[in-house]
Amino acid sequence: MRILIGTDTYPPTVNGAAQFTRSLARGLAARGHQVHLACPSPVGTPGELIDDAGVVVHRFRSFRYAGYRDFPVTRPTGIRAAAGRLLDDVRPDAVHVQSGFFLGRALVVEARRRGIGIVATNHLMPENVLDHLPCPEMLRPAVAKALWRDVRRVYLQADAVTSPTQKAVDLMYADTGIDGLAVSNGVDLDRYRRIPRVMSGDPVVLFVGRLDPEKHLEDIIAAMALLPDDVPGRLDTVGAGSARTEWERLAADLDLGPDRVRFLGKVSDAELLKAYGRASVFAMPGTAELQSLVTLEAMATGMPVVAADAMALPHLVHHGDNGFLYTPGDATALAGHLTQLLSNAGLRHRMAEAGRHIVEAHGFARTLDTFEWLYEQVRRPTPRASRVARRQITALTALFTKTTIDDEEKVTIEAAEPVATILDTAAKTKNVNARTPSRIEAGQGSNVADYVEHRGFEPLTSSMPWKRATNCANAPDFWHHHSRGDQRNTSAPLQAAPNSDNATHLPRPMPVTARWIVAAITTSRLAVASDRYPARGFTAGRSGPEAADAA
Repeated sequence: MRILIGTDTYPPTVNGAAQFTRSLARGLAARGHQVHLACPSPVGTPGELIDDAGVVVHRFRSFRYAGYRDFPVTRPTGIRAAAGRLLDDVRPDAVHVQSGFFLGRALVVEARRRGIGIVATNHLMPENVLDHLPCPEMLRPAVAKALWRDVRRVYLQADAVTSPTQKAVDLMYADTGIDGLAVSNGVDLDRYRRIPRVMSGDPVVLFVGRLDPEKHLEDIIAAMALLPDDVPGRLDTVGAGSARTEWERLAADLDLGPDRVRFLGKVSDAELLKAYGRASVFAMPGTAELQSLVTLEAMATGMPVVAADAMALPHLVHHGDNGFLYTPGDATALAGHLTQLLSNAGLRHRMAEAGRHIVEAHGFARTLDTFEWLYEQVRRPTPRASRVARRQITALTALFTKTTIDDEEKVTIEAAEPVATILDTAAKTKNVNARTPSRIEAGQGSNVADYVEHRGFEPLTSSMPWKRATNCANAPDFWHHHSRGDQRNTSAPLQAAPNSDNATHLPRPMPVTARWIVAAITTSRLAVASDRYPARGFTAGRSGPEAADAA
């Protein structure tokens, strides 16, 4: 299969989304796929290269944003035309974007115009963006809302939407009305299990990540200062970022020398593996983690984890099992957990083993299996121009067979097919039971759905525990069940989503200042195929023959 991956952040930029994108591209190439990757140029000038894994990397013209010098940003001028030329040259079977900004947005718009199947993965946490924008505190909620609104406009055009954890999916749903499938970023289990464990001297607490405000490294530094004098231990931090100087100053103010806190800066991959190998405990105080790839890596290596009880971290760290959770900002509680682990080798070993068991569900092979399945579902034998309105794009569905095994309901995907006509029927009748009989034989009126959120990240073609069927992420999004979760009312009529807008009404414009910040610095407000900015191949508010005639 020929796959084009689009991303607005890619190595040498260091962050979880960039690392995941590189791993995904290389993993797919290793399975025999033809992989092309579009990203901002790290040197500013456009170009093309083939990396050592066989991935063809297409670099787009970029500039350096003053507020985040390590983050090259694709120049918005001419980006849609360049994205269109790339799609015409590559002719991919599927496009997979990792964001809705600049390059990701342009690829989605141009791929939809050409009738190419689109998978979109959301890595956005507004906090990770706002900390690098000159945005007054009073405007942050409005700008965060605008960021989510842009995600909505772009991702409504995708055929399948994913995010790394169920918490991330729920967050996206709450702010955009778009549901999706939780697909772990995954970790190469064998690579990290093979790391030699060389622990000599005092035990080491390790932090790996960007040294930026949302990581809240001040919690760990303060906790190290609160450790009893007779408790051995040292904090090693790996990474670079805008807050490093501030945190080095904090360590000095707390009289923490190199025997207690070390800043190692940005290191090579080989040095990072050595850092994992000599560490005894991993700490993650970040409060804006949609998954935390480095936490997965630490668990696979064999370390207990102490993490902030925030966002998706509790999905990985089970308090008292493979580590401890603490309330963000509570350095005293964090110091207590570190004291327990640093002074008890037996406890560290027991929790490390529990962590290895938990991380099994996040093996990278399963992640590749899932995305390969999604690419097959969105793939079209012959790319075609879309002739439907933006909010009536063909979605995916599947036939499910439900069984009961050990008192637990399970569902198996038997087949998948487009369901534009089924959605049309449901929209006209406003009742899920109006869907075709073959989809309600098992008594589940909600069997028509884009995705099944499954535990353990099993490949989607296998049997999996049934938790719920989500609403269609890119179908007319104003149709969804008014209960969302394990106890959803499958016989209730479809209702309007509380935060959704119809095909002719967009949300009220933001204040001019907030719009300028988002437009000029973050997303550039590239014209998208929406009701306000109709693009070729889309006719706002129309579908069927009327749309075809208008186009």
